[in-house]
Amino acid sequence: MNERAEVGAADWARLSELRTRFLGGTAGVSNYWTDRRTLELYDRFFAARIGWKWDAVLHELKYRGFRPGGGPLLDWGCGTGIAARCFLRTFPEAGGAVVLHDRSDAAMRFAEERLGEAASGAASGIRRAGVLEPGVVEPGTTVLLSHVLSELDEGALDGIVDGLLRRAGAFVWVEPGTYAESRRLIAVRARLMDTFLVAGPCPHQEACGLCAERMERHWCHSFSRPPVEAFTDPVWAAFSKQLGIDLRSLPYAYLAMCRNKPVAGAAPEDTGTPARVLGRAREAPAGVSVLSCEAAGVYEREIRAREAKGLVKMLKKGRTGPFFRWKLREGRIVGGSVDEER
Repeated sequence: MNERAEVGAADWARLSELRTRFLGGTAGVSNYWTDRRTLELYDRFFAARIGWKWDAVLHELKYRGFRPGGGPLLDWGCGTGIAARCFLRTFPEAGGAVVLHDRSDAAMRFAEERLGEAASGAASGIRRAGVLEPGVVEPGTTVLLSHVLSELDEGALDGIVDGLLRRAGAFVWVEPGTYAESRRLIAVRARLMDTFLVAGPCPHQEACGLCAERMERHWCHSFSRPPVEAFTDPVWAAFSKQLGIDLRSLPYAYLAMCRNKPVAGAAPEDTGTPARVLGRAREAPAGVSVLSCEAAGVYEREIRAREAKGLVKMLKKGRTGPFFRWKLREGRIVGGSVDEER
């Protein structure tokens, strides 16, 4: 799609109808890729926003030493192929064959076209698979799943987890940052801990702390940063107005697991308790409070400005990692460092 092409009233209506399906959980009832224009519009707007989430996830995983499975790349439920494009941009060494799977042949053809444009010379290594039995996936495959949970009932999810993912070398699964999707990913994590190591988002390999008592109301999610163009391009402004979408807020949940232990870069000079802030920091009378995911569990911790002014300032500005190394005193955070590369 021409990035500068005019978007008319009929186009906004199509996008609005798609969004209604996604939010209503009815997208899985029937094939919504009805024509080329719908695919173009989806890729221009919805897929672009999903791509911003993938970029945040993949940047973090690369920094943490995540390695692809060593075999083919499978984009399951590929849609317009944004996950595969983002992945190969971040991990060009993955190379090899790319398998695009979707129930819509039109979507797979579109994804193949866009992936061929984005990855020079890679088109010859791309194939489409409209019917893909999970058991035929060869070991070493890296599986990508993106925004598919709302279209999967429990039976279909079981097939993905036990038939597809257990045979993979690694997988990365990105979803909207809602309570429901996050909780389902947490359940997937628990089921696969006997097979894989956790590459992200957890800063540990222990049981998820959100499964403990009194943690039922919380969920694991983060926020990606939209690019500057989202606030300077008038077409994006129109998208926000027409569909009532706040472009500043882009929450996501994800799970990445692999068979080989990630090899991260050098550890920061300041050591402490490795932790991840879930969601955003919240204002507190003396500073901020955070929901801190740590190997020992998930804790609500206070950070007082007079004890850790720099951390409080950083968190109030929305910087949440991906990881911190806390210095703790009596359960409070009194210092620490951010473990990031952004």
